[in-house]
Amino acid sequence: MLDLIELNQRNAEKEALMIDSVSRSWGWQVQGGFLHQASGIQLIQGPLLDDPRTIEKGDTLSWVGRVMLMDSTLLFDWTVEQPFSLVVDASNWPVGFHELAKRLVATNALSALVPSHLAWGLSGWPPLVPQDAVLWMEIEFFESHPVAAVPAAASLAGNWNDIIDAFESGLWPSDGSWIQHPELVPSPCISWNDSTAIDETGFVNGAQVEISMRTFRSSVFLGNELDLGWNEWSFRVGDDQQVLPILEGMMRQSPSRTRWECHCPVSYAFGNQGVPSVGLAPNDVVGFQWEWSVVSDSVKDASSALIAQ
Repeated sequence: MLDLIELNQRNAEKEALMIDSVSRSWGWQVQGGFLHQASGIQLIQGPLLDDPRTIEKGDTLSWVGRVMLMDSTLLFDWTVEQPFSLVVDASNWPVGFHELAKRLVATNALSALVPSHLAWGLSGWPPLVPQDAVLWMEIEFFESHPVAAVPAAASLAGNWNDIIDAFESGLWPSDGSWIQHPELVPSPCISWNDSTAIDETGFVNGAQVEISMRTFRSSVFLGNELDLGWNEWSFRVGDDQQVLPILEGMMRQSPSRTRWECHCPVSYAFGNQGVPSVGLAPNDVVGFQWEWSVVSDSVKDASSALIAQ
């Protein structure tokens, strides 16, 4: 145990030296907006606001911008059409994201190098983020909504903190008739699949699949769910805008699993405006139950055709 602690300390020291070297080589450290946070984050902030904004725990804050690895590999690209949102000091995103959110009280733009221990750390976030990955973030403030601005009626369903507390205490009213053999998966939401629902072909680019999906407002209070019904459609895996990105990311992590359930803040899935037309506020928690099946494995069909020729 002591050897492991010592190894992690050495790795953290090497990483801090690397971040320091990069920020120096980029000229950050001679710029007026440079900050070296006690946590290890090094950043350049844009011009200071004449009237600093207030950002408090529970506020929903949105930004646009990019997250990259140090070799410039793009991990996330958030646009005005699809900004990133988090609930400050509540959403299940890395600690470094929340620290940068609170730095946006004084400026509209940040460039930051985030140490791995404030990102996805030793585990990474497969397959997107590798282990011990330092993040390079370029973000701009988009908008914020104070926690008090959320309609009181929305809290009847239970907010994200309520859902997390219920899940961790074992009181989660999950649907055992849907997922009978649950296996949790890495995700910024609470998500699991059925370990016995498997298709060997997998959720891979080119495969033609059918999907059935139920959408509902989650609640820790039985009887207070808001069922939004089922939808069914077919598409070719890899085609744009067929599945919500947060759901597609999970299926690509476990491409052979066909039956899923996921619960996450509405702002994660649909953006910080929520879906007022169906009664989903940004701080509500939305649930999905879905199952997919291969209609025709066009990837294998194409390979077979080539072999036959």
